[in-house]
Amino acid sequence: NEMTDCAVYQNNGPNLTLWREFHN
Repeated sequence: NEMTDCAVYQNNGPNLTLWREFHN
């Protein structure tokens, strides 16, 4: 399994959304 840290800039503002995804 791999854990990936993801980051996406949202269109509605300068907020940065962070999350982790698990890939099998």
